[in-house]
Amino acid sequence: MPRFFCCLPLAVGVWLFSLLFFAWGTVLTVVGWYGVSSYERTDLALTRRQLVSLIITTSSWTLLPLITLFGMGAALARSPRALKAYSTALWFQFGFSVGAGAYFIYNLFRRNDGNFVTNCTSRDIADRDTCQQAFNVLRGVIVAVYVVIWLIEIWGGVIVTQYATERFQRSGGGVQFSNAPPPQGPGPVILDPVMMPPPEPPILGPAPPGRFAPNASGRFTPPGGQPQPSFVPTAGGVSLPPIIPIGQSAPQGQYAFAMPQNAHGPGAANQV
Repeated sequence: MPRFFCCLPLAVGVWLFSLLFFAWGTVLTVVGWYGVSSYERTDLALTRRQLVSLIITTSSWTLLPLITLFGMGAALARSPRALKAYSTALWFQFGFSVGAGAYFIYNLFRRNDGNFVTNCTSRDIADRDTCQQAFNVLRGVIVAVYVVIWLIEIWGGVIVTQYATERFQRSGGGVQFSNAPPPQGPGPVILDPVMMPPPEPPILGPAPPGRFAPNASGRFTPPGGQPQPSFVPTAGGVSLPPIIPIGQSAPQGQYAFAMPQNAHGPGAANQV
């Protein structure tokens, strides 16, 4: 079973990241919309472009707690489809957040000071160099916060995606791949014709003396014996020679050569 953070199950990781996303999404949403509503009364004194980029960024943060509320319900129900939708929504929000954050950072560095340094020096808060240094530190902190947030969102998105995939496969909706070969039934029995005796040659015309003669049904009848099958079918489609009844001698085949004169044995008397 896949684990989160070495030992914790994926389900625990989904809950932890969902709670974390909901917490900081709510905080960033409140801070962002407060900055938008009171930007003229703060020391930031954002330019028009910076204000627009802040509105877009805050909108992306607003989606995060809403998505995580849905995700916690999906994790509680363990619904594969709901978890898949939660994972997709998280990645959509991450892409939206990266685009909006990049636009905000671009406008933050587009000018050297914007209105921050001017507002800082006009109110006699500090001299210009001190205000400029404070603005540079503020920009660095904002970039660092964005990077940390994006890295944690990537980590959480991967955990949610893995858990959704696991639940989807357990429910039977995923396609399982296996390297094992498909089961096969018993194959046909193949007989080696080289190791088998040759079939009896066909009989054309009247059967010679001492051989089996076929009757009207195609069966061979030995002299004084019972009809025998003309062939024996095998699994390989090869016909075997006729069955010889026990106690009878095998028929003598016709050969194109004569036995030697000095041959001995039972077959010497039937020499052609």
